Parts: sequence; C-alpha cells; structure tokens
Amino acid sequence: MEGLCWVLKYYYQGCQSWNWYYPYHYSPFASDFTDIANLNIKFEYGKPFKPIEQLMAVLPAASRKHVPECFGKLMVDSDSEILDFYPESFPLDLNGKKYAWQGSLFIFTAFHLFEKKNHFHLLLLVLLFFIKWEFLIFIFIIISGGK
Repeated sequence: MEGLCWVLKYYYQGCQSWNWYYPYHYSPFASDFTDIANLNIKFEYGKPFKPIEQLMAVLPAASRKHVPECFGKLMVDSDSEILDFYPESFPLDLNGKKYAWQGSLFIFTAFHLFEKKNHFHLLLLVLLFFIKWEFLIFIFIIISGGK
C-alpha cells in the first residue's frame, strides 16, 4: 500500500521522498489490500540527488562515456568502492513464462548491495530505471548474451 501511496503522491503532488523504494520483487495481489482504511503512511523527504548521482545510478558501466571520466572509472575499476553497483548481468526470473521478454529481472542482489551500503537514493533510481525500461534491458541482455 505504501508503494501505491508513493506513486499517487508523486504524480499528483510531487516527490514525497527521495529515500523511499519498493523493496519487493513482485507487485502485490489485489487481495493484499485489506484493512487499509486506517493506514497512516508518511514518508521521510530526504534530499534530492545531484545530476551526476542520477546518471551514475541509471547508466550501466558500458555507458560510462556519458559521465565525466573521473566518475566513469569508478564504474569499472576493480578497486572502486561502488563497483558492486554495476554488475555485468542480472538473473532473469521467467516465473513460468516462455520468452525472456516476458520475464522479470531479479534484482534482489542489487537491493542487498544498496541496503548494505546504505545508498537508498541510488537504489530508488535504479529500481525506477528497471521498471520503466525493463523491456529494453531484456533486449540488451539477449543481445549481449547475458553479460
């Protein structure tokens, strides 16, 4: 329910929280929306991201040429503290589906990495990127052979 509130408030009132993210792999069933009349959902606003943080959060390492070189190196350097944010592949959960484009990217590993490093704002941006662009990501995974 919290996710639905965040989305509705985002589109009708503006960003309610820069820190909030949806921590689950699948959306809830309609049957999960029971006893919601008395919910009191509040969000911690946090602070907005800098443009370079936004780019670094949504671009894969292969697109590092679109950020300043000093930041692009962080996306591929084996000694980088943020290298974990740029995995070379993601598991694909077909969940009974036949074709890759029908499946969902399984990004729990990304959740754990972000939670462990306490970078919730980057997680939110990455999650939003994958939700909006998952079809393109599937195509990229298929073209790149899952690498």
